Order: sequence, then C-alpha cells, then structure tokens
Amino acid sequence: MWLILQIATHILAFATFGVHSSKECSVFELKSNLTKCWDHDGMSIKSSKITKTGTMCEVRQKDINFTTFVVCTTRGWSTIQNQRYEGSNRQTRQKRFFDFFFNGIKAIGCFFIGCHSRPRDNIPPYMGQVCTQDILKNADQYQVTTLVTWPENKAVDNMDGPVPAKLVEGKSPGHHFWGMTKIAYMAWDKSGNSASCSFKVNVTVIRCPKIPNVSDGYYICHPSDDMIYGAVCRFGCYAGHELTGGTSEITCTQSGKWSNTFPRCQKVTCPRLLPSTSYLTYKCSDENKFRSICTYSCPDGYDIKSGMSRVRVCTRFGTWKGIEPKCIDIQPPTFTKCPSVVYGYTARNVLEGEVVWEYPIASDNYDTDINVTWTGPISPNENIKVGTYTIIYSAEDSTGNQAIPCITKIVMKAITCPNIYPTPFQTVTCPSGTRYGSVCNFSCEAGTKLNGTDIVVCERENGKKFGDWTWENNQPFCEVMQKCAKKITPPGNGALACDKWYGGKFCQMLCKEGYDVSPGRNFEEMLVCGQSGEWLPKNAIPLPDCSKSLAARRGVYRMAVSYYFDGDCTNQATVQEIKDQFIKTLRSSKYAESCSVGGDKCNIDNVEVRCSEKGRKRSAEMTIAFDISRLIEHKSIDNLNAAQHQFLISLENMSHNGELDKHFNETGLMRVQNIHQEKFTLDCPSRTIASLHTFSCVECSPGTYYDNDTLRCPQCDKGYYQDTSGQDSCVRCPDNTTTQFIGSKSISDCIDACKPGFWSTYGTPECSVCPVGSYSNNFGASKCTECPSSKSTDTEGTNDESFCQNFDLWLTEEEGKVLLGFQTTHFINKFIVSFWAQSESLRISLGSVRENIGINYILNRNVSERVFDVNDGWHFHVLSIYENKMEVYVDNEMKSRKDNGLQIKPNETNKVELHGKGKISQLNVWSTMDTDQRDALSNIMKNKKSCIAKRVGDIVSWKEFENINFDSTFKHIPSECDDFDSCKSNPCLNGVCYDKLEGFECKCFYGFYGKKCERNVDDCVDNACENNATCKDGASSYTCLCSDGFKGTLCEIAKVDGGWGKWSEWSPCSVTCGNGTKNRHRYCNNPAPDNGGLDCPGIATDHTVCEMDECRVCGNLTVTEHVILSCENDTKNINCTISCEEGYDFDHFIKPYYECGEVTYMLWDFKTSDNPDGKLPQCTKKKNSDEMSFVYEASYIDLVCDSNEKAIDTHKQIPQKIELETKNIDCLANGTCALRKIQISNCQPRSKRNAEQKTAGFEIEIICDSHVYNSDDCYRILLEALQELLHKTESNELSTTIQGQLYHIQPSSAHVKTSVKCPPGTVASDMFCVECSYGRYYKDGLCVKCDFGTYQDEIGQQSCKECPEGTTTLGRDSRSIIECSVNLKEKSDGLLYTVVGALSALLIIGLLSITILVFKNRSQKMQLTDMQLFDNCPERYGMGKPLSYSIKSQQKYTRNVY
Repeated sequence: MWLILQIATHILAFATFGVHSSKECSVFELKSNLTKCWDHDGMSIKSSKITKTGTMCEVRQKDINFTTFVVCTTRGWSTIQNQRYEGSNRQTRQKRFFDFFFNGIKAIGCFFIGCHSRPRDNIPPYMGQVCTQDILKNADQYQVTTLVTWPENKAVDNMDGPVPAKLVEGKSPGHHFWGMTKIAYMAWDKSGNSASCSFKVNVTVIRCPKIPNVSDGYYICHPSDDMIYGAVCRFGCYAGHELTGGTSEITCTQSGKWSNTFPRCQKVTCPRLLPSTSYLTYKCSDENKFRSICTYSCPDGYDIKSGMSRVRVCTRFGTWKGIEPKCIDIQPPTFTKCPSVVYGYTARNVLEGEVVWEYPIASDNYDTDINVTWTGPISPNENIKVGTYTIIYSAEDSTGNQAIPCITKIVMKAITCPNIYPTPFQTVTCPSGTRYGSVCNFSCEAGTKLNGTDIVVCERENGKKFGDWTWENNQPFCEVMQKCAKKITPPGNGALACDKWYGGKFCQMLCKEGYDVSPGRNFEEMLVCGQSGEWLPKNAIPLPDCSKSLAARRGVYRMAVSYYFDGDCTNQATVQEIKDQFIKTLRSSKYAESCSVGGDKCNIDNVEVRCSEKGRKRSAEMTIAFDISRLIEHKSIDNLNAAQHQFLISLENMSHNGELDKHFNETGLMRVQNIHQEKFTLDCPSRTIASLHTFSCVECSPGTYYDNDTLRCPQCDKGYYQDTSGQDSCVRCPDNTTTQFIGSKSISDCIDACKPGFWSTYGTPECSVCPVGSYSNNFGASKCTECPSSKSTDTEGTNDESFCQNFDLWLTEEEGKVLLGFQTTHFINKFIVSFWAQSESLRISLGSVRENIGINYILNRNVSERVFDVNDGWHFHVLSIYENKMEVYVDNEMKSRKDNGLQIKPNETNKVELHGKGKISQLNVWSTMDTDQRDALSNIMKNKKSCIAKRVGDIVSWKEFENINFDSTFKHIPSECDDFDSCKSNPCLNGVCYDKLEGFECKCFYGFYGKKCERNVDDCVDNACENNATCKDGASSYTCLCSDGFKGTLCEIAKVDGGWGKWSEWSPCSVTCGNGTKNRHRYCNNPAPDNGGLDCPGIATDHTVCEMDECRVCGNLTVTEHVILSCENDTKNINCTISCEEGYDFDHFIKPYYECGEVTYMLWDFKTSDNPDGKLPQCTKKKNSDEMSFVYEASYIDLVCDSNEKAIDTHKQIPQKIELETKNIDCLANGTCALRKIQISNCQPRSKRNAEQKTAGFEIEIICDSHVYNSDDCYRILLEALQELLHKTESNELSTTIQGQLYHIQPSSAHVKTSVKCPPGTVASDMFCVECSYGRYYKDGLCVKCDFGTYQDEIGQQSCKECPEGTTTLGRDSRSIIECSVNLKEKSDGLLYTVVGALSALLIIGLLSITILVFKNRSQKMQLTDMQLFDNCPERYGMGKPLSYSIKSQQKYTRNVY
C-alpha cells in the first residue's frame, strides 16, 4: 500500500510541475560567450543576467569554431540552429534566411529555415525533496564523531516523473561523521537534463578551553590531550612548589566548560633575612621564595671579601644556602699635592745647589693615617748637582691597597751665560766654562790689538734664572794693526827668500843641494800675505823641512795584457806554463829590440797571471801583469815617457800580428783583448820616498815618520815628536804632557797638557772647559769632541763620551716656551719637520722672525682647534711642506692635508717656537729641495722605529736645542721618549697596564695578583652552587657549572624534560577519492618541558596513507561519422558542443552543450539511465523533400464582419481580388508553383462587436513540387513568390472594397508559415529531409529512441528490432545487437509482481486522469506564450534584423529527445 501512495505523490507533483514556472532565462546557463541578442519585436538589446521569454541570442563557444542560436521559452533556453566557422573563412550552411521587409511592410514568420521545430525537453529534474537543510550534530562523549542519518528521496521530472537521485559526494546516511562533510546528489531525466543539490553535515566536537602550561608544574589528561567532552585532567607541582587555588582534578563538561578552576603551583618560602646595613646591602630576585637569589653588595670602595660568596639562595627545603658575607676596603689611597716637577738652581761658581719641596699627602676612604714611603737618590734640603732626579712616593692602607705612585722630577738647573765664540785673531779662555761666576779671558794674535775688556764674568742679576756676561754692549774683538806680523820659520836644510820691494809680502821656500821636501807634505813654493792679514795658503805653514835625498839608478814600467782564455785558470801548472811562454815570446820578439832606448837594456820582472772573479774554474778573462826595469842615469822624465810609449806600440803590433796569442793543446786558447800601462816609478831603498821632481829617493825628515802603508812621510801627531830622519814612527811625550803643534822634532817640545774635559788652541794652558754637548777624554785636547748624533751632556767639562746621552725637552707648565733661531744660505720652500712628542697642549710654530709668518701645528687633546686626537703616549709626527701645502702624519699615517706652505729665505732669521705643556724630542728640519719629496718622506718615516735618530736635520737639528734655557722648561737626560707601547699586547691579563720606558706595570683588578695579574684569588671556598654543581673560580666571583638537568646562576633551577601525551584520533582522509593521507597529533605536555628542559623526542604529528574509492574522471567522448566535436577545458570543467558536416544534419534537436567536471561531480551530464554508455547524437545525410509550401496570412484594417451581408460580401470580394492579383506572380504564371487554397479568416457574422473582435483577413497557400524541382530551387521559387506578395501588399494591390468601402491590409498582420513534406522514415530539416539515425525509428513525425530490449542498426526505419530472447540493453537508443548484453533473470515471484502491478496500474490511471486535466490547461497557456519566438535569420540579402515567427503547434508528442 505504501508503494501505491508513493507513486501517487510523484504523479501529482509531475502534474503541477512547471505550472508556475518562471518566464525568464539566466544567461549563466549558456556557459558560453554571448555575441548579441534580440527582443520579442526583433530589436537588438544588451544581454543582462536575466532575460525575458521570447529573447533570442547568438552564442559562440570559446576557442572553438561553433556558433549557436538559442531562444528563451517558458521551458528555458532552446537551441534553434547551429553553424560552424573556421577563423576568418567561415564554413557555414547556405544562408536560407530572409528578413521580410519590403518598403515598410514586415511579414511575421519564418521561411523554412528553423520552422520545423522538433521540441526538446530542457527542464531538469526537481531536487527539492532530495537534499535537506544542513545537518548540525555534536560529537559523542570522548569521541570526535557521531552517527548521522537522513531520508533519501527521489527527484521529480516534468516528463519522466520520479527519477533516482545518485549520491555523488560524501557518505551515505547511517555512517559516523566528523567535522564538515559535503553531501551531494545528482539526478538525470531521460532527455539528459541533469540537476544536483547538496547539503552539509557538520559535526561539532565539544572542547573545553586549552589548559595553559602550569608554571613550575604539570597536568595529565585522559583519554587524550585533545580536551574534548568527558576528558579528565589531573595537576601536580615540581619540587619546591605546592598546589594552590583549585582542585587537583577537573573534567570537561558537555557545556564546553571545565568543572572547576585551574589550580596553580606556588613557591615555598624561606625565613626573611636581616635588614641591610650601611656597609652591607643585598637585593633578592624573588623576595624569600624558592630559588630567590639574594645578591650582596658593598658601597663604593668596598667589596665582598675574597673567598666569600656574594649570593645566598632559598632552597626547596625552605632554608637559605650560604652564610652572610663581609665587606672589606678595596679602594687604594690617593695622593694629594703631588708635585710633578720641582726646580732648583745652582749657586755661584759651583754646579750644584739646594732644592726644597714638600712631601705629598695620601688619603684613604677607610684608614685615617696612611704611611707614605719614597725612593730616590736625593732628599729635600740637600745640595745636589746639575741634573734631573726622579723621586717615587708610595702609599699603602691597612688592607694592602697600594696607591698609584706619585712621581716627582727634581730638576737642578745650572745658571749659565751664553757660549762665547772667538772672533778672528782672538783667543778666548774660560777655565770655569759659562756657569754663574765663571771668568773668561780674551787675547789677540801678533799684529792685532784687543778692542774691549780682556776679562768678563758671568753674573746673575735680580734673581734671574740665567746669567749675563759683564761686557758693556758687545763682545770684545781683535783689531788688525800689522798684516802678516806672524814670522815664518825657515825650513830645516833650506832657506826662505822674501821680496824687499813689497815689504816682504812674497816669500819662496828653497832646499839645499842634495835635499828635497818629502813627497806627501804640503809644499808651496810661494807664500803670499793676504788681504785678511794672514799668510796664504793657510795650510802651508809651518813650512816642512828639507830632507836628505839619494840618487835613484833604476826605474820600473808597469805593463799588463788582458786575454780571453778558455782553459783552467786555477791550475798552477797551467799558470806557470803561461808565464814561461809569455816571457819567452817577449824575449824572442821585436819587443826585445825596443826594450832599450839609447842603448840601455831592460829586464822583464814580476810576471803575474791574474784570473777574473767570474767562474774561476773556466775563466773567460785573464790578465798578465809584468814589470820592465831599466837604468835611468842622466835620463829626463820625457825620455822615460817616450821609452814607455815605445814599449806600448811594440806590444800592440805584436797583438795585431797574433804573436801574443797562444794555443795550448791541453790547457786552452789565449787571445789578446787589451793592453794597458801604469806610471813610471823609481826604484828606491827602504824607508825612502821616490821624488820624480829631482829623480831621487828622499828620507823622512825629523818631525815626520815613514808610513809603509801610504808610502808617505806624515807629521808626528800632537803629543809625539821625532828628532831623527828616516824613522818609521814617532816618540810619545811623557805623561800629562803634549806638544803645541804637530811635527815636533824634540822632547823639549813636550810641555804640560790640558786635562780631560778641558781644551785650548794648542792643548796647553791656559785651558777652557768643554761646553755642554761635547767632551775631551785625553790630555792636551786642542778642541772638544761633539757628542755623536743628537746626544748631549748635563754639564760642561765632560771627560768621556759615555756622558753623552739622548735628551728630551719638557715644558712643564701651560706657559712653557722654547725658542730657537736659525738661518739658511739658500732659498727653501720644500722641507720636512719630524719630531717625537707626548703632548698635553703643545703648539709648534716655524717661520720668519721679521715677517711673523709661518706654519702652526697644534697637539692638544682639550681644545676644539686641534688637528687630530692623540693619546697619552709618545707619537712620531711628520710635517711635509711643499707646493704651499702641508701634510700631517702621525705614526706614519696621514691625518690631514691643508693649504699652508712656507718659504725660507736665505740669510733671514727664522725661528722654531714651542708653546704649551708637553714633552718633545728629536725635532729636526730637513731640506728636500734636491730630492724627491716622497722619497725623502719615506726615508724620514723610518725614524719611527726608534726615538734615537742617527741622522739630524740639515736646516735645524735637535742638537741645537741642547742649550735651551727657559722658564718652566728643562732638558731631561737621559731621554724618556718611549717609541714602543709595551701595553699594546695587553700583557696585564686581569688588570690595567701602565706603559713604562723599559717595559710595563700592571695594576691588578680586585681578586687578582701577580706580575701580569695572572693569578686569581679562589672565590669558590664559600660558594652557593646548588644541586651538585661544579664551582669555577672567576674574577672576584665564581661561576656554577650545572650538572645535567639543572640551570640558573647557581644551578638552582631544575629543568623538566618534556614527555608525550596520548595520540589524538585519526583525522578524516585528506581526499574524498583516491589515495590520500590522514594524521593525528599529540602534545608534549606529559609533562611539558619547563625551565629550559628538553623538548619531547620524536614527532608531534603522525601521518598514514588512506585509500578511498577511485576518483571519477571525465571520460573521452566518441563521435560517429560526419559529427564535429568541439570542447573547451578550463582545467576544472569540460564543455563540448557538436555539429554536423556540410550536407548532414541531426534527426532531432540536441543539447546546447555537453558538460563534465566539478559542477557535475566528474560525470558527463548526458549519461543517464537511458544512455549509460554516453552515446552522442548522429548526423545523417540531407535529402530533397517531397513537397514545399508556404501559407501567407494577412488581415484588413478595420474590416470586421459584423453583419451577414458584410460577411457574404467579404467571402466574395477577397477571393476574387486574390485570384486576380496572383495570376501575374511569376511561378503561378509559368507553372513552377501552384495556388492550393484561398481561405477567408475571422469573418463570421456577429450580432455585436466587442473589444476582442478580430479583423477579417485571408490565407493563401502556394506549393512547389520537390520531385520536379529540388529543394533549393523550390525554396528560391517560393521565396520570390512571397516577395511579390509582400510587394502587392505594400502597394495596396491586395486592397479590396467591401460594401462600397475600401479596406487596406494591416502591415503588421502579415504572417507566413512554411511546410515541408517528407517521405516515411524521415523528418524535416529546414527545406530538406533527413533519415532517422541508428538506434531510432520514425513515429508520428519524429525520430524516436529504440526502447529497452530493442535496437536499430539501420537508418530510416519505422520500427526497432528486438534483442535475442533472455537479453536486453543497458539503455535506450541501442545501435547494434552487440548492445543486447544484459541477461534477464527468471522471476520466481512473478505472480506477486503481477498482482501488485495491476493494483498500481489502476491507481495510476486514476491519478493520470487528474494530471491530464491540469496539464492540458497549462499547455494551452504555454501555446499562447510560445507562439512568439525569435530566430536569428542570417543576412542572405544584407538585411540584419531577425524574422519573427510562430511555431506551429505540434499535435502530440511524447517527450523531447536529444
């Protein structure tokens, strides 16, 4: 019974379905590109989202060559024509459309093309009863899923009634669901129309808020860490903490809330510490709670005693670890009133004096009485000698803290007068030097007199710190009274002859016969008294004595021949062979003839073979040197030179002739390269010297000695004498004596000598002390030796070079000053200034005194005008001045460059001036006029390696500053210039480094000691490290090295390593089909890592493969012959259209498109239960029709048959008029067409006219026989006939007179209908006929599908073939017996099925009766609407507007086919 009621429900739904259907269409259903649309009246309109019934549109498929014309009907969009095109060369059917306009007359209708409509069902099934609203469910307790079910109903189709709905996505009802699941169903009717619907099943898992991490504690949940409805969680605390503020267990309730508040873990507490004091304070990290670290500190100047812990920690047991520490004094004492420099000055006539200074005072932050000690060579109130003394004061408090030493320089300065330099002919003697109280004597040479006082004293006036000489204005000088008053002593064994005409201004030295001047002595034959009043030349006096000379008998020529030799020059036998052969060659050659001049014979002696230094083994060059000895009696020097020249010519001739070349079979080849000669020498006896002047051998005279190395007779030095001629040495004077001159000839010349440290012109009394910067280290010094390089001495009278030391200048006050003048003899504008400096505020100026111009250079760390910054150490400065620019270098690195040059003019006084406070050393000024500036700069920069400069400036040298004597300035000896920073390598490991001249000194930080502060006080003695940590000693502190599982400053924090909770449920599969993945997760909270503990090992998310049903895919479409398939694929959906080749057409209307993709759930939308294999429509060949005709309808304006008389007249007059006017239509006149009928319309006599009365008109039917004329010709014939009718209508030729009144045709009433008659088994296709395709048969003017169990494998048939017995087909439209592949099962319950079927049939018949009535009423309404449709009439005749037509009502049809 329930089955019958269900069927009845669906039948009623079918009966009423579509009655209230919308009269609008959606453009989104077309799924194509709209090109243009027309409204019901044929006017072009813009397409919108929704169009009204009657609208016709042209659509073009994307990227495929296909155009479709569709019209909006009450049943939706309907396809009326397809056409294919290829790019710009369109391949279309022949254009058969015509736009019926003729001079304003428009015929409404179509003309064959598209007129023979085979309607198709385009309405999809109704899914309203299939899908429900979204289903919302909660998951079960402890679960993430729940069981969900819903009813599965069928869809309802307007033609097919109830149709099955297929589940295409999601799970079926009765399964467990989780999360959100989409459920989708699809249904298809037998026409291939598909519909879908969907809804969601959403399962919500009740979860309580996630429990935050419990600080210093943990929680564990059951059944998992996914805190879902029913979960139970328990809490706990770590050591040193206790649970508070809630229960230890909570449950997740169905409301999504926890059953109680979350508890927390709080720290245990320790007893409160005693309050801080003035000497000891503390600060705790967390009051007195567990793990609180209380750090103790001391005020400034104090610190925790070494070895005691600075911290105490609150343990988990509620007790403090560690004892209270103590503060001790760590701040060292400091000095106040520490004098850096104290000056003292010498007394009269002595180089010492008394200096007084106050002891510095030391203060301390803790001790009130500080003991001060000092070290140094002197004490206050003590007489000290001139020099600089260093006093170092030290202080130490009771805890052993040492103050930074107070270093005081005690400077004893000598009060001196300027050095006195003798003027010409003057001798100055200063026995006590230039010190305060010393006396200097002046004397003049013979022939001059002293102009001024002969005695001056160095005096100090008004407490000045320097002295002045007591002369009045200028230094006394000697005035020449008689020139050359000094007598010349005649030479021994000689005479001095002076002229008498010129007052003895010219003198000549002469020697006796047999005497001569020893070669090597300055010997001037003529002496002249010069304009200066002195004998010239100066070095000729005293005159040398004449020495006895011996006659020389023989002389020697020294010759040499250079050879190229390729033999072994080191072999002694070879050398000897070469000697013998060379001598033999000379003696046997013509050279022997030329070896004598004037009959004298000569000998060849001293033959020597010398090899070159290159390659001694196989020499490339060899020289043979030899002497030629001969007698020289009565020969002149010219004769001897001529003889030597003759020897040279003879040797050269022998060389040209090859006589000197030799070849040795065993030793090699000798070839002459060059011949050369040396000067002729005399052959003299021992200790005599050859004199070519007299051709004699001269002995060394008394006062000289024979020097065997130089072969000369030098004079005896001062302090020596020689009273005998021909001696090879001089005799030393007795001790402490010397001679006044060199060349002394007697012991009587030895007199008392000046002591070391003194000097005089002759080295004998009266003696003067050596000035500062010089010394004499022996008796009888005639001058003092300057200290080497830039060294100087502290005082005068230095008697040894060891007193010479490098020095610095110290400017000890801000007003300190140094001034040095200098002059040059030539113009200079390129020079370099270099110096070392340790500056606080130094300014260096160099320039002209008169013009007050020059260059300035500032070394100042405290003023804004400084050129650059320097630190406290010594630095090497270089100023390079050239081309009016100055470059500044510090430690060989350029610091600045600016326009600032200087021109030093010749003979003009210039100055070097220093101002300010600081230390300076080795200041030199170098001229670079003759050298490249860069090369000179590079050489000078080498001085940076050391403060000790061996080279000094040629314009200004550092040594010139040794006598500087200004206030607040002193010369420091020895130099403390430190050219190496001993602290640069950071030698003090744990302290502050202080650079010293000879190293460094470390000031250790508190807690360290040792020379380099390398030793540390052990602070781990009393440490507060927790949990078995290892204490590592540090700098006045310690570090706790924690064992595994602990951290913190004192290792007081226990780390908690994380542990995994339980796995969650597996998630749904990531895909709904095919192979995917699902996952589950777990939390690292059992316990959670805390205090830096390790995270849980392994993974937090697990994955596994899940296999679902195989994914659906859109299969490929297969078409039959003459079918064109065009598809568009946008990666998500495939949209295809089909068309026929030229000359072929479909036998039924087809779907506008065929679709598969996401929108159809990957199912082709035309695969239905009728068409399970997805067979596409077929194209069959077009044929000529049997007959073609058209009916032309029109009505007259205001012609109403409102009376019998008028109706009779109308039925009479109109046919006559039509027959008359149509006779001249061409086809009727020539018989190619025929007039089948003339019929009057809308003319029935009425008694009364109402508003709905229609005007009278006519219908004319004209036919063409397609058997006589083919379909194309008939179309042309009938079209021309229609055009003539339209012309007659427009020209009022068809107007008629009814009862005396003329009536014209209403232009808008013109209407045309066409008809095509086809043979059996074919259906009309425009003006042609096509046979029914395979799988179909002809029935009632349509090609109908073969039903289940039948097939048709031929075309144009009027029935289908039955499948073999016991088989059937999967669907309809079967095209081959092969499709009869389904075996039928025997029905055991046939009787039961028969009874049920009969009862169902009776019920259905009753319901159908009701349905038909309802449907008939609806169909009538639809006919009224569908009478006005639009078609796109292509532009055959250039007309661009569509033709409005009326579709002939079909008598009866079963269902639309596709």
